[in-house]
Amino acid sequence: MGKTSAKSLLRIMTIRHSMQVEGKTHPHPSVVKATKQLVEKLAELDPTEAIDVVVLAENPVHAQYIRARTGELLAEIQMEDN
Repeated sequence: MGKTSAKSLLRIMTIRHSMQVEGKTHPHPSVVKATKQLVEKLAELDPTEAIDVVVLAENPVHAQYIRARTGELLAEIQMEDN
């Protein structure tokens, strides 16, 4: 994905998290936990701050969300390999 703003990513991940909580999607519990963690951390940031989305693998999904300015890992989402 590359770079995005905290505001844009927060909007997307808030929707995903609400779908998880409402039972509309059923990801692995570790994904739900990481999504919640990411939403909470993004909500604390300046909305214009750049976030790097690093996709380490696509199947199964493994992605890291990193503050571009500081290198802080905000969350890591990793699907279990079936």
